[in-house]
Amino acid sequence: MVTVHTSRRTFMEFKALGTGRSTFDEHYGAAAYSLGDQLGFIYFRSTGIEPSHWESRIYENGLVAMAPVATDTAIQEAFDKVDLCAAHARAFSRAMEALSAHGCSDEVLCLLTAAGGQIQELISAV
Repeated sequence: MVTVHTSRRTFMEFKALGTGRSTFDEHYGAAAYSLGDQLGFIYFRSTGIEPSHWESRIYENGLVAMAPVATDTAIQEAFDKVDLCAAHARAFSRAMEALSAHGCSDEVLCLLTAAGGQIQELISAV
């Protein structure tokens, strides 16, 4: 387990998986690509760098998330400055809107709704 720190205090531990995106993709199924695209856009807009490699993370509260990883220290530092919880909250909200508008299964909507609650737990713990 890794403890995530913010400038304010520790908010939640997670386990980083050496599986790239695969755990994230398997967990969110049909919604994973929309979520991944949204996260990529958010990180690119925030850093000016397009993430090309990701790691899946499982948080204590069960949230399956994804974070960009880079071998270049300066790039990783730029990615680490982006608030992961806020990025996921925006990405999940946008994906939920898009998937709802275009139609998706109740199972996917329930999964995204549950993840939204888990993200809010992380945010409110800060």
